[in-house]
Amino acid sequence: MKSTKDIKSETINSFDHLIADMRRQHRDMTTQQLSLEAKIKSSAQIRQEIESEIETLDLNEEARRAFMSFSEICTTPSCGMFLVSADSYGKSLLYLRDQIKDLDTVSTANIQQAESIATQKSWIERQISDLSEKRGLAEREAGIEMFIEAISKIASEIFELELEKTKIKKYQAQEQSHLELQNRRNKTLTEQEALGPEREQSFEVVKFKRNLAEKMADWLDTLNSKNISRDIRIDSDLKPVLGTEKIGIIKGSSKARTVLAFHAAL
Repeated sequence: MKSTKDIKSETINSFDHLIADMRRQHRDMTTQQLSLEAKIKSSAQIRQEIESEIETLDLNEEARRAFMSFSEICTTPSCGMFLVSADSYGKSLLYLRDQIKDLDTVSTANIQQAESIATQKSWIERQISDLSEKRGLAEREAGIEMFIEAISKIASEIFELELEKTKIKKYQAQEQSHLELQNRRNKTLTEQEALGPEREQSFEVVKFKRNLAEKMADWLDTLNSKNISRDIRIDSDLKPVLGTEKIGIIKGSSKARTVLAFHAAL
């Protein structure tokens, strides 16, 4: 009853469609959330690497200033020995801090979007739970109707099967009767054939069949029939057998002459 769609109420089907659609939305949001979390994690890792580069630049700058403190290296404050290094330090530091600022902006947006998706997921989970509860209630209320409809359907199928069973029994009885009649027929034919030779033992029948065969041979000669055996025998059904061939095997004009000769002889 649970797996048969034919006896489900429309209300339960509607609940099923709504729950399935919300679960699909929940799966899509979960996929988006995982993607955002991966981006946030990647941004944090890149930020950490940039901060390491800034720290390295700071160490280089401190080293430069330490060198400048030695009078043997730079005798005057404006010697310009570390001028290129100082300019490069400022540009690199500015570029790296701009990168951190961009990463922070993107990460903030991703975090806000992930939090929004988490809120929507929580709402959908509550909706799915509520719909599942309502569906269970509707299914319990429709249980009696579904049960009666299922019994009605099964009773109808049983009735049709009973009719089909009756037809099959009648067919089997007719088939058995037909088989018995065939057996009786074959038995009768066997008995008839067994009685045939005794019936042909009478002198009158033997003489008639011999005379008929001779007359037929004469008529075959008269009709100038070629390729037809003159060794004629008349069987128990008074049908001519010419050598080893029955009259039904002969074709064409030969058959026509054979039939004419038989009728004339008869």
